[in-house]
Amino acid sequence: ASNVASAAFGRAYKPLFTFGSEQMAPTISTLGGQVSCLVSAICTILGGVLGALLAFQVVGPNRPAEFYDVSPSVTALNATAIRELWHYRAAIAEYEVAVEVLFGLSFLLLSPISLYIRQFVAEESPLKAMMTTTLTASGVLPFLTLLQRAGVESSAEMYSIVDNLGDEEWKTLEISYQVASGANKWLATMEWILLAFGLLFAGVLAKRNSHYFSKPWAYYTIAVSVVSFIAFILDALRQFGMGVGETMASGLATLILAVILLPIWSVSLAVHMRRAGRAYHRAAEPSRGKIKVNVKGVEEEEEEEGEDMA
Repeated sequence: ASNVASAAFGRAYKPLFTFGSEQMAPTISTLGGQVSCLVSAICTILGGVLGALLAFQVVGPNRPAEFYDVSPSVTALNATAIRELWHYRAAIAEYEVAVEVLFGLSFLLLSPISLYIRQFVAEESPLKAMMTTTLTASGVLPFLTLLQRAGVESSAEMYSIVDNLGDEEWKTLEISYQVASGANKWLATMEWILLAFGLLFAGVLAKRNSHYFSKPWAYYTIAVSVVSFIAFILDALRQFGMGVGETMASGLATLILAVILLPIWSVSLAVHMRRAGRAYHRAAEPSRGKIKVNVKGVEEEEEEEGEDMA
């Protein structure tokens, strides 16, 4: 899976990547990695702000008085509350699509970032493939969530726009929607746990290779992975409908993680990429010079032998 993802991103970043002749995974330039970091940071901030506004129900007209995902009126199948909720869902549909696209792009760009990190890891560790796979999966999931949501909501909205639906029809529509969208909600929740594991693997690998990546950055990466795991737990509690407190806590965790912690991580990694590239070239230069001297010495010895024989 990581090799397929590597090949796909290599084609997308063709001007910035150079492919090795003996392996499928591309060698990512420092410029390519830095562009990925900066674009990922921008998408994360935009998606985090918009996602938090949606979680707190700040955007969109016809906002319901209660938090719709834990609304007692909706849970009790109050037809009037369900009707108002569907009007609100129709109003914020475009915002939800924008959040999924922004987070999808942000997390998907972590795949070439992980490839940049792993090319500096000399050891043969399964964490390299696990890091790339989990970070790539965290970027694919938002698009899968978007496709499934589009299928469920487009089918449900055909009936919600009908004016002559009775109370029982509204109740049936809401029950069917909740059953069909249950898997979609858990797919969105899984994004955080995959991100947590991917960042944890990246932090461990960076800590083992501190001559390329500083230990403070490695520890910060591990700390961000812990916060991602906390965001996963809070989002999971929200899916169970534990109450308004869990909804507010989940939105706050998303806001802190996406607007503050992840952008700082991406920007600091972009700075470390230049440091890692310079350290790599410094380590390679002495060996290259030695090879030159040896080759020149061999050539001089061969010329002297030729003169002696002559």
